[in-house]
Amino acid sequence: MLAFARHDIFDSPDYLYEVLWRGERSLAYLHPTHTVLHNRWGEDITWRYPELGHLHEQLLVSGAVIDGEIVVLDHGRPSLERLQIRERATDPYEITRLAAETPALFVAFDLLRLEGNCTMKLTLLERKHLLQNAIRQSRHMVIGSWVEGKGTSFFAQITRLGMEGVIAKDKHSPYLPGQRSTSWLKVPRSRIQDCVICGYTQGRGRRATLFGSLVLGAYLGQELVHVGQVGSGFTVSTMQVIIEQLESLRTSESPFRTRPEIDRPITWVKPEIVCEVEYVDWTAQSKLLSPRFIQLRPDKRPPDAEIEDISVAAPASYNSQ
Repeated sequence: MLAFARHDIFDSPDYLYEVLWRGERSLAYLHPTHTVLHNRWGEDITWRYPELGHLHEQLLVSGAVIDGEIVVLDHGRPSLERLQIRERATDPYEITRLAAETPALFVAFDLLRLEGNCTMKLTLLERKHLLQNAIRQSRHMVIGSWVEGKGTSFFAQITRLGMEGVIAKDKHSPYLPGQRSTSWLKVPRSRIQDCVICGYTQGRGRRATLFGSLVLGAYLGQELVHVGQVGSGFTVSTMQVIIEQLESLRTSESPFRTRPEIDRPITWVKPEIVCEVEYVDWTAQSKLLSPRFIQLRPDKRPPDAEIEDISVAAPASYNSQ
């Protein structure tokens, strides 16, 4: 189950509020004798986090399927950089070393099955209470805390601590697997959108051998749509890394159904690399306003780059609080 994004926090007795973690979404299948971790794409990632391979030992029941987030902390706060190092490691000795030096933590926040029975039709609050009685917390697994009703004060507290934001969830809602629902609303500290790099414009001056800006796309439903260009936020070294990765992806075809009108020559690339962009707002033409490049996201796939802003992606189903 996925969330839409909105940019104004609110108070509501019908919602509970959790920390917006910066981690890898995962389902933990806790069997009586073993643990299996799957990522959002259904891949078994248990091998990548050996320190999480014994979460089943914290069971107080005979079995459970738990939705949560894998995070790696740095001074008590989630570190995307450390998490990406863990995600890229493939050598068994390196994985063992990282598990000891930068251990992962599984933050549990929802319960999908309990002792073989589906719990997804229960309300969120019912599922959370069952989750609290299903597992013991440990150094490698905790139950994410929440507050009810008081989103504004919780958001202020969380952002003062340097966290990324808050996710508001309708406490009466069922779990809707595979769906992005208005029952879950993420309210980030800053506006960030994952984008697919679809091309680049010709550079000028000091950028003549690099690029001027990256042509960005994001998924609206099943369609990859053009959401603008980003030309700021880069260091020279970052631009060199990007252009080297794009070189082998060059193509003569635009990945968009409608070719965007851009006033500089464009080199199209296959839409395979995801980057993270900060922006001010969306324009009336559904383009990113004042985007700024933050970083590449090698841990994400192109379909992950969905337009999450509720005002762009789901205006018809949005009921403001």
